[in-house]
Amino acid sequence: MKKYILYTLMTSTSIFLLAACQNTNPVAVDDNHVLAEEDDHAHSEEEVTLNVLQMKNIGLKVGGMENRNLSNVIRSNGVLDLPPDQQAAVSSRLAGNIQNIHVHFGDEVKKGQILAYIEAPDLIKKQETYQKNKADIIYLQKELERKKELVKLQSAAQKELEQVASQLEVKLAEQQSLEAQFQLLNFNPPTGEKPFTSLLPVRSPISGMVQIVHKNLGEYVEPNVPMFVIVDNRHLHADIQLFEKDLPHIKKDQEAEFFLQSNPSDIHKVSIFAIGRVMDENTRTVSLHAEVNNPDKKLLPGMYIEVRIPIGKETVACLPTDAVTTDKGLNYIFVEEHKHGYETTFKKVQVIAGISDGGYIAVKPMETIEADAQIVTEGAFFLLAESKKGEEEAGHHH
Repeated sequence: MKKYILYTLMTSTSIFLLAACQNTNPVAVDDNHVLAEEDDHAHSEEEVTLNVLQMKNIGLKVGGMENRNLSNVIRSNGVLDLPPDQQAAVSSRLAGNIQNIHVHFGDEVKKGQILAYIEAPDLIKKQETYQKNKADIIYLQKELERKKELVKLQSAAQKELEQVASQLEVKLAEQQSLEAQFQLLNFNPPTGEKPFTSLLPVRSPISGMVQIVHKNLGEYVEPNVPMFVIVDNRHLHADIQLFEKDLPHIKKDQEAEFFLQSNPSDIHKVSIFAIGRVMDENTRTVSLHAEVNNPDKKLLPGMYIEVRIPIGKETVACLPTDAVTTDKGLNYIFVEEHKHGYETTFKKVQVIAGISDGGYIAVKPMETIEADAQIVTEGAFFLLAESKKGEEEAGHHH
């Protein structure tokens, strides 16, 4: 029995020593694998630690503070609108039924182009009156010359001559009135070469696009009731709402720029041509107006815009706008604090954000940082999310 126990102890000792000898050579380690497995980096309210693989995956970049000459700007909102002379409600000057419609919604039209024809019985009466009046004028002109000769021969009294001259003057005035009426109707007076017509053309007063067609074929229309709406949006107005506090900085012909919320990179430059003189009591704003050139007609009336009005430049310490994050109404940046092996620790620093221009924003740290400090310029939002994890963990510990 003693021999058996001794043999067992010797056997166990041999196995232990053999295993120890086999582990004297180090096992090769895949650095990338180790980095990928390191998920226990530090989280705290003020610091975030990342390894190189994590920084690469989020595209993290660092850079230093820069001194730049940034434009101080007033920011506002507005809406695009059509100026009054760029839109027209088109109607018939005479009552009648619509005989033809030559355009549809969305059609481009030129000034003077015929949009429709109205069958207007009153048009025939006007042509008839014009032709009759024209014939009376010719007769009275001849009669006046005849009376002048008779007066010279003392075969007619001066009174008869004056009577004919008066009648001619009345007819000429009536003819001028009829010609003016035809001009308002955009209709050429009859010449006697063609028969009278009851078809009155309805013409476009401006060039533009057919925005609305109010009437249908065969429908009866009254004078001055809109049949079409024509708009020309090659030139628009930017109606900008400016707050009361910003009004002292604005003057006529001041340059400004705007963009659509749907396309911030497409910047449109304008010049302010009018400043309102009435304050909106509800919003405490004044209207500014700027003319907008829109040759490709991509901008449409009613679009909302964001406006920037530069009011001077100043040299300030700044960072790219992506470097500044916001949490609970406060602004933060992340400063590289120290490196240890594959890991880098970033410190969360509160800043006061100032003017922004051209992708950069002025910042003033709330604590002292080194002049050559490396600051996260891309990936700061990821670090903010990581720091908030630290806050949540700290809350659980409490």
